[in-house]
Amino acid sequence: MTNEAPFDPAAPLSAVPDSWWLEVRCGCGRTIHTPRKLLLRRHGPAARTPELVARMRCEQCGSRTAAAEWIDNPQGGAAGTDYPPPRRVPVLRED
Repeated sequence: MTNEAPFDPAAPLSAVPDSWWLEVRCGCGRTIHTPRKLLLRRHGPAARTPELVARMRCEQCGSRTAAAEWIDNPQGGAAGTDYPPPRRVPVLRED
């Protein structure tokens, strides 16, 4: 198994596989998962994830995004399930 990312996270949304989700975390502890299909519908195929993440604000506290990653399964690794841990493609790392 390789650790190589399956796509470039800075590429346009059109280059991200359809089944992936954007996981965005805030410093206050809030985490949201948005399917790539929804981002594509709202922002278009030419939108780039780093620019979208840079504009995001937490609905709970108003802070900017602390971390963001593309994941292939938002349920991956959940307690009580047989789902394997999700594959991750970092977009923005926590400081």
